[in-house]
Amino acid sequence: NNKKRVYKVLGHGRSTVVKTLSNILTRLGHKTVITELDPSLGYLCFPGVLGVKKMEQINDQYDNSLFFYYGNDKIENKEYYDVICKNIDNVKEKILTDDTIQILLDIQSDNFDNENFFYIVVGDETLFHSINKKNKFFIPCFRYKKIDKLRKIREYFYGSNKKSDINNLSYTPIIIKKKGLKPLQIGEHFLAPSSCLPIGKESKINNLIIKTTKLENNQIVAISYGKDEKEVLDSPIKAFMIHLTDDQYLTVQEKMDDGLIVSGQIRLLEDDFEEIAHF
Repeated sequence: NNKKRVYKVLGHGRSTVVKTLSNILTRLGHKTVITELDPSLGYLCFPGVLGVKKMEQINDQYDNSLFFYYGNDKIENKEYYDVICKNIDNVKEKILTDDTIQILLDIQSDNFDNENFFYIVVGDETLFHSINKKNKFFIPCFRYKKIDKLRKIREYFYGSNKKSDINNLSYTPIIIKKKGLKPLQIGEHFLAPSSCLPIGKESKINNLIIKTTKLENNQIVAISYGKDEKEVLDSPIKAFMIHLTDDQYLTVQEKMDDGLIVSGQIRLLEDDFEEIAHF
């Protein structure tokens, strides 16, 4: 029963192994689902984005994918991270069948208790030998290159510079002017000063509060499928944009419906923006 068997890929050089493995399985006709729960990696989209992908054909980069915008490449808001992971589990329950092969890119941890996991360790022999399970496999990796966050962002907005992408209209970024978009922030980033609180009350961060916020220039934002603020927490993302100035956004979609914008903590510096826009 493949639905209960999950191939969890650990170590360094994971992205190359997952891409190769998923393409081989797809060529062989296997139903394959890739889940990414590590916000630092950015395999399916770019760092700060979590999601699930149902493989239909090889190298179909963003097709058949559902993304959730965590908005940070580090797990600093654990409550919101757990909510997204639960939402992804709910999505998978709808698409998994008994003959589906699952590939999991999760955060690195020392918890290897799940009997349904088959652990594939890439390049890290120490980690491999620390797993006291029979269901494990080691893949040597002598050289690997960590995923470049800027390169992954550039690929989303400008394509990968491959000939097959340059002529693809979906990789033609445009600047649009949209008024009325409502930028939202999930979770508080700062504690209220004690002087603002009633006597005897302690300040505590609310990690799941949803409130309006002001966007910074070159900040990456996401348009939510949520129809109102209550739905934003559990809703996936339609598309990503870069907020430029005022009501101007860089996007790859010419027609953009009005919607709720989810902000994050990923912001490009001026030099970064020039780099991703340069061919």
